This record gives sequence, structure tokens and C-alpha cells, in this order.
Amino acid sequence: AHATLTAQTYVGLMRAANALERWETSLLIWDAMRVKAQHKPDRHAYTAALKAMGKGGDAKGATDLWTEMDARGIVPDRWGYATAISAMCEANNLSKAEKLLLSMRKAGVKPDSAVYTALMKGCAR
Repeated sequence: AHATLTAQTYVGLMRAANALERWETSLLIWDAMRVKAQHKPDRHAYTAALKAMGKGGDAKGATDLWTEMDARGIVPDRWGYATAISAMCEANNLSKAEKLLLSMRKAGVKPDSAVYTALMKGCAR
């Protein structure tokens, strides 16, 4: 018999891969969590996947993932917004980053230095 990994374990593995800048590995873990293990991702899993997509240069994937997250009713926290904004800035999609900032404020989530740093880096590209 083999051990079944929890959703939290998958998220931890994704975060570890992200910390090592192994974006493709993180997304393989994301796929395994969703497809093979059939776990429903929470906001922490989405945030880890958004980071991997953004840093890996997959702006469309990050945008699609954000849309899916919204459609599933998953409310991002400050880190989720900061990660999504950073992903859009990495992809040089400043208009989408600005829209995310506006929706963040509308949702009552106060932007912090991570959000503004991502925006400044995006504008400097």
C-alpha cells in the first residue's frame, strides 16, 4: 500500500519547488494534485500555481487560473493578489495588474509593500 498525499502536502511541495525556482516542477505537482489525486485546490494551492505560472512566463495560464479561481468562489488573500499582480507584471501586462489592484481594493484587501513593489518592477520593465 502507498500513502495518500493530502492537499496540504501537495501545496507544500509546490511551495518548495517555487522556492527553488522549479516552475515546471511546481506545475506538474499542481496537475498531479488536481488530476491524479483529485484534490480541490484552495486559495493556497492557487497562489502557489499562480506564482509558478507568473515566474515561468505563462501569463495566459495565470489569467485563466485567476478566472477559474474566481468562478469557483475562492477568495484570494493579500498574498494571492500580490502573486497574481506580480505574474501580470512579469508578463508585462500592466493593464491586467492594474485591474487586479482595483479588484483587490474593491474586495477590501489592503495592498501592501509586496503589491506595490511588484507594480513598480512591472512599470520599470
